[in-house]
Amino acid sequence: MTSTQAATYQWYKDNTLIGGATSQTYVAPQSGSYTVAVTDGSGCSATSSAANVIITDIKNVADDAGFSISPNPVASGFVEFRVGASLVGSEYKIFDLGEV
Repeated sequence: MTSTQAATYQWYKDNTLIGGATSQTYVAPQSGSYTVAVTDGSGCSATSSAANVIITDIKNVADDAGFSISPNPVASGFVEFRVGASLVGSEYKIFDLGEV
């Protein structure tokens, strides 16, 4: 997942701070509801809407395999989905929460 440009970032899973997750991009290693809190250079802050990630049927995947979905939130209907080499050929399903 990738946030918009900001001065600082802090990612959360299920409203719990993820230690060390302070980059613009975060690769979700497990299912959950992810948000990011950002601040700009003047100290103003905002928290994103939740991105619900569901990971199923992934077995024996290397820690660096990962995946990312961006942008978050999606404004135009275009989503970029990237996976590591060990996940190529796997099946993926992406749902709009309004349709689940």
